[in-house]
Amino acid sequence: MLVADYREIPLKRLIQLGEEIFGLSPRTIRSHLSRMVTVSFELKLFRFKKEFKLKVFPVGFYKRRNGEKVVYFIDQVPKRLAIAYITSVIIIFLTAISQILEGDLPGAMSTVFWPLLMPSIGSTFLSYLGHRIRHQEGVYDNEIKCVIKYREKKKNIIVKGIFKREARLSKVKEYAIQEIGRRRGEPLRGEYILLFIDEGGREIRVNEVNRLYLLDGRVLHFKLVKPRKLSKPAHQKTSS
Repeated sequence: MLVADYREIPLKRLIQLGEEIFGLSPRTIRSHLSRMVTVSFELKLFRFKKEFKLKVFPVGFYKRRNGEKVVYFIDQVPKRLAIAYITSVIIIFLTAISQILEGDLPGAMSTVFWPLLMPSIGSTFLSYLGHRIRHQEGVYDNEIKCVIKYREKKKNIIVKGIFKREARLSKVKEYAIQEIGRRRGEPLRGEYILLFIDEGGREIRVNEVNRLYLLDGRVLHFKLVKPRKLSKPAHQKTSS
């Protein structure tokens, strides 16, 4: 999930975030990175229909000049490879132009066609694999919709916002307080608590230092309340 969101991230930074957000050990993180996933897809051609399964590594590695190891998602071309590809394309086009000026049009077309066709097929295939893996693993989008409800004088105020998965819950609460204050026409004053509402309807008090990664779901529901308005102790969700 982290590699898919960042697309390309230094291994040390990835391990740091894995420990901080999910409480995973460096050994466990490295084990996850070496895991293969099975991607299935169907080929349909007239009456022919067949399902194929392919085992692939969802991430790749490369080293920078300073020796730093970088992890990238399968559909993300490393920057240095992208630069090398762009450079080669420029050289190919300059060569083709030179051949055209010399009157060798067929040679120019051959120079441009094959060197550009093969990499494009490879990149298209990797993009498709990345797309399949993202949907299969549930990491296809780094955006989470948060719905926050606030009740005042028997009236509900509901605000919605889109946040990145790496956003802290304190940012969600801050956004809710500002937006609700704007709706009311005057700012909210005093201390407020953010409660997460799970699928069973339970209200769970969250640790606002935590990130949205810890709450599973594409749409998350919250409730903003004052501490004194808690009718009973809310469940705690403080893991980090």
